[in-house]
Amino acid sequence: MKAFTYLSLFVAALLITACGDGTNAKNNTETVTQEFQSQLQSEVMAIHDEVMPKMSEINRISRALRTYLEENPDLEADQKESITKAVSSLDQSGEAMMDWMSTYGDLTKKFKDMNHDAVREALEKEKENITIVKDMMLSGIETGSKLLVEIQ
Repeated sequence: MKAFTYLSLFVAALLITACGDGTNAKNNTETVTQEFQSQLQSEVMAIHDEVMPKMSEINRISRALRTYLEENPDLEADQKESITKAVSSLDQSGEAMMDWMSTYGDLTKKFKDMNHDAVREALEKEKENITIVKDMMLSGIETGSKLLVEIQ
């Protein structure tokens, strides 16, 4: 009987130790959550960091096309329209990047007050948004560069 009592106490102690208060499981979940958020945030910033340096190229191409328009007022209407659209596209993509950075900066300040699902959702949306900005920028650069080659 004594052995049974000791065995029962040992099993009870094992169960209590194994179950614990859930602190380790909670800490592990929080760590995984933070790592996931950090990874997603890194992905968003990687897209930004890839195209942000292209802002100077956008400005250079836009300036060159504007100068060409100013120096050649007698251009054919279709060529003038193509150049004007390219300049507009370049300008819009640059503004989109500036707007995105402002919005993203404001959002990151709010992350500490948001739960994991809200942060994840916000980061996924920002990843989509910065990808759209990236596509706008690259498209504008490609179109503007081709026009520069054609007119020079």
